[in-house]
Formats: sequence, structure tokens, C-alpha cells
Amino acid sequence: MVADIVGARRFRLVLRPSVFLIMERSGNQVWNQVELARAVDGNDKNAPTVRNTIKRLAHHILKHSAMFVRGVRLPSAEEIAQKSAQIRATGEELTRLADKAEERHVSYDEFEVLLRRLHDLGSYPTNRQVSDVAHAIHGEEIVGRWA
Repeated sequence: MVADIVGARRFRLVLRPSVFLIMERSGNQVWNQVELARAVDGNDKNAPTVRNTIKRLAHHILKHSAMFVRGVRLPSAEEIAQKSAQIRATGEELTRLADKAEERHVSYDEFEVLLRRLHDLGSYPTNRQVSDVAHAIHGEEIVGRWA
């Protein structure tokens, strides 16, 4: 049996006796049966799931919380520490949101609230990081994971 499925990327599902593969449309193998099991049970931290993509973004924010747009006026050390703490707090909220993604549907609107807060604080995740989250959320909506 061969079927196309849509997630964070478009894949081809190949089922044959004792063979189970996820392949890209080009024919490149993405996951075999063992790798897919790790992705499904959450052990594959690189799988493009909602939880993993938000966690990767949160980790980046927490690691780089002292890097933010400073503006025209040079802020004091106290202002820098305060803003870094606010960015870290938002990163921790992203981590909690990622954990919730295993229990329920996490909408892009929920994610966007935290993303806007980061932007207001002068912290800008990369387009790739935000796009990965958006694709993962959209993929879950397409396949009806929480329907």
C-alpha cells in the first residue's frame, strides 16, 4: 500500500509485509519502522512535531535571552537584566506550551501570543524556527490529530 500523508512536510507512506517506510515525494527515505516508532512515541527529538519544534525554539530563546534589540539609547545593566528575565520567562512559557502539545491541540494563535511578546521585548527568533512551528501545527490540523 502506498499513500501520501501531510505533516510538517509532504511524505509518502509505504506499507509492505514487514516493511514500513516514510518517504519524501522524491523517493528519499525519511523514516523506517524503528525511526517512525521513535517519532511517534516522542523519543526522536528531531522529528518535526509541534512539541519538538516549539521546544527547540524555547531552548534557543532561553540560551540567547541576553541578545535582543537594544534601541537607540544604551540600556543600563539593570534594564538589560530585567529584559533578559522577561525573555527567559517567555521562553519558559514556550516550554510549557510545547509540553501541552502532547496532551491537546496547540493552535498557532496560542503560539503567536508568545511570539508577539518576544517581538515586543526585542527578541526575534529566526524565520526558520517560526516556520517549523507553523508547519508542524498546520500538519496536525490537516491530519486531524486532535479532531
